[in-house]
Amino acid sequence: MHFWISANLNGANNLYGTFNPKIIRDVKYLINEQEGQMSEHEAKIDWIRSPHPLESGTYSRSHKVELNANQNIKISASREYKGDPGIADPEQLLVSAVASCHMLFFLALAEARGFFVLRYSDNAVGYLEKGEDGRTLLARISLHPIAAFSGEKKPTELEFRNLNEAAHKRCFIANSVKAAVSVAGALEDADATECSSTT
Repeated sequence: MHFWISANLNGANNLYGTFNPKIIRDVKYLINEQEGQMSEHEAKIDWIRSPHPLESGTYSRSHKVELNANQNIKISASREYKGDPGIADPEQLLVSAVASCHMLFFLALAEARGFFVLRYSDNAVGYLEKGEDGRTLLARISLHPIAAFSGEKKPTELEFRNLNEAAHKRCFIANSVKAAVSVAGALEDADATECSSTT
């Protein structure tokens, strides 16, 4: 089963669908909704000048991001902007942040609803485009989550759609970016090697 969720949800019905207030309360550990109580998220960037590996007369775009004092991530510009194609670029990290945030909310909401998620995957894609003002931006991000459930209680197609809509609505990152985020999901049969789909 496939479905499509647009980022423009104005006028839509209640995104939580079959969720009741107790279930919504159960997942509030993901978000502190009390005014004035917020969290901080730090990233340390380090770049040291070195020659570009392929082009003379310019510098390497590769650098390091340090997270949580002990996790280091190598980053470069995209290939189109003289970056190292073997290293993640900032655009990819933004796309992965949106996809990861959506997944974490999806898993929490599914658990609160009594569903057991066996596996989850997403081939997210971001589209760099020219805006109306002529400036380049990551204009669109498309998520393609596929989830498989196990156990006696499994979501219907409508419940699966509601889970994704609720996750999309609550995702901190999707709510923070200018890019239009869309979700085209598929419900996978945990016992099948391939997911069956309907439009």
